[in-house]
Amino acid sequence: MRTRFLSLAGLLLLAAAPTLVRAADEKPALVVAFKSLDGLISDAKYISELAGKEEEAKQAEAMLKNLLGDRKGLEGVDPKKPIGLYARVNADDPKNSEVVVLVPVVDEDALLNLLKKQDKIKVEDKADDGSYKVNIEGVPIPFFLRFANNYACVTGITNAALAKDRLLAPDQVLPAKTTSLASVVLHLDQIPEKYRDLLITGMEQQLAKEKAKEEPNETPAQKAFRPVFIDEMGAQIRSVLEDGADLSISLDVDHEAGELSTILRFSGKSGSKLAENMADLGNKKSVGASLLGADSAANLIFNVALPEKLRKAVSDAVDEAVKKGLEDASAKGQREAAEAVVKALLPTLKAGELDAGFDLRGPGAKDLYTMVIGLKVKEGGEIEKLVRNAIKALPEKDQEKVKFDVAKAGDVGIHRFIPDAGMSDENAKRMFGDNPEAYFAFRDDALFTAMGVDGLAALKEVLAAEPKAGAMLQMEVSMNRLAAQLTKDHPTAPDAAKKAFKDGKKDKVRFAVEGGKALTVKISMDAPVVTFAALMAEAEQKNKSKDQDK
Repeated sequence: MRTRFLSLAGLLLLAAAPTLVRAADEKPALVVAFKSLDGLISDAKYISELAGKEEEAKQAEAMLKNLLGDRKGLEGVDPKKPIGLYARVNADDPKNSEVVVLVPVVDEDALLNLLKKQDKIKVEDKADDGSYKVNIEGVPIPFFLRFANNYACVTGITNAALAKDRLLAPDQVLPAKTTSLASVVLHLDQIPEKYRDLLITGMEQQLAKEKAKEEPNETPAQKAFRPVFIDEMGAQIRSVLEDGADLSISLDVDHEAGELSTILRFSGKSGSKLAENMADLGNKKSVGASLLGADSAANLIFNVALPEKLRKAVSDAVDEAVKKGLEDASAKGQREAAEAVVKALLPTLKAGELDAGFDLRGPGAKDLYTMVIGLKVKEGGEIEKLVRNAIKALPEKDQEKVKFDVAKAGDVGIHRFIPDAGMSDENAKRMFGDNPEAYFAFRDDALFTAMGVDGLAALKEVLAAEPKAGAMLQMEVSMNRLAAQLTKDHPTAPDAAKKAFKDGKKDKVRFAVEGGKALTVKISMDAPVVTFAALMAEAEQKNKSKDQDK
């Protein structure tokens, strides 16, 4: 399939993205945007300075500014405005699809002269419609250029995309102000219905084949679960294709916030069930989110649940596994104990959700840490009864390791576990101390445990906290708080942290998946983390050189 192609000085060759846009005021399917040349230079300088390459950054900036010039920019290119492209696809005739590249200009003649000076590029005289035909040696299709709105607009094959009633103004497409170094936005709601139907039909055919497969050694419950799972997966994909609005990815350098990030966003059409489900994900309360303390050094949170239609199938699979387990227990004379376990855990297993997390806090006294872990359950009181009875059945010397009701948080009893001497390995000792005591408690909706220098206080804190809205998945690390734990592999880490994070500078590395107005996946780091990594690398390289010189 032929598509319109676009090239500037023979360097760009682009294929269009699917959409049908019939008027210049409608949004295209695909938009790719870059900061202005000045913005890109500023970002490069910012990152270089963070990495301790200030002098190199100054030299590169001076060279580029000299190249750009004070008045006409780089051969007429405006260094202060964003650069980008947009794409359209004609649903009736894909051969008439379009890509238009937008390059800001301050001097049209300078840019034309740049093209004309190239040996393999021929620029024809201006046509009546104001466009220029550009032929590139070795490229079988012509390109067309037209100046409008202080931009050079370039397309390929024909100049239809440059017509006044087709050409989009740059401010309709490119953001005037942005923290994104580069971004790509696909407007899914602009994909023609015929293309969506083709994708859905192909997907349904493939899923039907998967449902028809006979898997060896499947139990009845597993066999019943598989088609339900496949149908639900198909429904989710169909929802994305039918009700999806925008899918975007961006590389962000936020000088003001001091953050570097990559962000993927997906949104649903306003008022759609898909958009409603995403909003619900953003409001979903989490036991894991309630664990996070002000002195968190590292944390991990999960808050995910199966769709409602899958929960019944999961429940049936759990019932099948329980029945088999009880039969095995009966054969071994352990049915009574097994039934007690089933009674306590079955509601949680059949709930079809995972709401859990941990928070590593510190360093505290003697540079030691505290770990808090939480897990959402159903009928926590029944699980506590199970644990109490299990402890009573242990030999007396083992029973003494567990002390029940050593403290309380409200009406919730807190219990203590005293480990045997020597149970902790060296890594655990370095982090939590020698044989740290562990505390645990059962709330009706959750189980909690804590260990370390401030374990009891931390456990009381989380027991008093209510579940709150949080990410579906979150991982976060404080490089400053964990620097002392990196010394085994990176002995220079503590000194690097003192320099990079002095005066309370932010020190986090994060990964998060969140719901809300859009489903967002974000990987980010605070800017001083770049400095921290650079300082460690520099110090370790110096140490390596010293060792080689010996």
